[in-house]
Amino acid sequence: MTLTGTFTLTDPAPSYGPAKSILSAGLGDYCAILTSGAVVCWGGNTNGELADGTSTGPDNCADACSKIPVPVGISATSMAGDGEGYCAILTSGMVDCWGSNGSGDLGIGTSGGPDTCTFNEPCSTRPVPIGISATSLVADGAAGYCAILTSGMVDCWGDNSFGELGDGAGSGPDHCADSSCSTTPVSTGIHATSLAAVNDGYCAILTSGMVDCWGDNSFGELGIGTTNGPDTCSGYSGNGLPCSTTPVSTGIHATSLAGGAANYCAVLTSGAVDCWGDNSRGEVGDGSSSGPDSCAYSTPCSTAPSSTGISGTSVASNGNSSCAILISGAVDCWGGNFDGELGDGTSGGPDTCGGLPCSTTPTSTGISATSLAVGYTGYCAILTSGGVDCWGDNAEGELGDGTMTGPDLCSALSESSPCSTAPVPTGVSATSLASDGEGFCAILNSGAAECWGSGDDGDLGDASANNSDVPVPVVGIGP
Repeated sequence: MTLTGTFTLTDPAPSYGPAKSILSAGLGDYCAILTSGAVVCWGGNTNGELADGTSTGPDNCADACSKIPVPVGISATSMAGDGEGYCAILTSGMVDCWGSNGSGDLGIGTSGGPDTCTFNEPCSTRPVPIGISATSLVADGAAGYCAILTSGMVDCWGDNSFGELGDGAGSGPDHCADSSCSTTPVSTGIHATSLAAVNDGYCAILTSGMVDCWGDNSFGELGIGTTNGPDTCSGYSGNGLPCSTTPVSTGIHATSLAGGAANYCAVLTSGAVDCWGDNSRGEVGDGSSSGPDSCAYSTPCSTAPSSTGISGTSVASNGNSSCAILISGAVDCWGGNFDGELGDGTSGGPDTCGGLPCSTTPTSTGISATSLAVGYTGYCAILTSGGVDCWGDNAEGELGDGTMTGPDLCSALSESSPCSTAPVPTGVSATSLASDGEGFCAILNSGAAECWGSGDDGDLGDASANNSDVPVPVVGIGP
């Protein structure tokens, strides 16, 4: 079933039916795939993220928004978002994209439209086909995508300032908004089964199980033992930065990958968890925040995969910290802890990284979980019981526990801020979780959707633009 049309708050409340999954492109918006396959979106719309044909409404929140879900007009099996838009794999297998197009993010052969959104930026306010068929999508968070095609090959499009296209060139093939880019998908030359992204690059698990990476290498993101290349890319400043414009081998075999801001973690085929890249907050999890290498701006890093000493099934990273679901189901976290992200009952350590509290090794949260969702400064987990617990920052009600004043106080980069240093229950049971950075949404066991945290952009989907410290129902999604 495909839904079309746009609703406003003066219309009768829509009834879309239950949902099966949810995701967010970034701060302020969400999309859900219904059990019918149809897609609905809500929240911020300044870049046409709602795909309702406008970037000026239908409501007015902090900016243009919709306070309730609106139909996108497509049926999809999966989606990805790059911060200012989305791409979706349709039920036919073909890929459609919408939202910002300033870096060729739409993959339609131009960066000049087809519409114009806020600040005269090129965009599409409707889904547009890009001409490929895919089984998997990932966005790098900085205006680009890569897809595993139905053939198994990997194609990429969008910004190419750091060689993110993986096509062997750090310039072109097109020019978008003062940087090199590709406005159509180009081949990386590899076959893969899984993809992960950081801000300016990608890693892939090849069909052989080996892990290859490409893009920025300023903080050792390539995992090849050096930050001296192998290529030089323009970056955003044009000063010339280390990168790889083609996939290069990390030397490890893995079953899953996760990317942060400038670091990756991988679950190896043995089950062990290795990490590499930026280590200024102990993100590598190897017991040190002073190395083992030194990268851009003398930042501590690891230019090759380093062992965390744990074995797991999956990892989630927010750039400053990571959490892993261990083989036992238990959840351990490491990295920055200035908002209680470790979930270990303290925000005062156990280590110090760059003058801030952290843990340079995995520490236990005391819970067992089946999946994790990552906010800017916190996490939520679906427990093995099905319930949802959250920990970390609570300034916007991200914990969903009925308070924005605690239960703890964390340092939050030298300012006292409400948080929870241990997982607290939200009172809901869920099958799917997502975060837009300052809040979370869940698909409940019934197929209904509930959200909590920041609502400034209508991101809660509850017909308001208010924050909520408890889960509130999303209008129109449910049995």
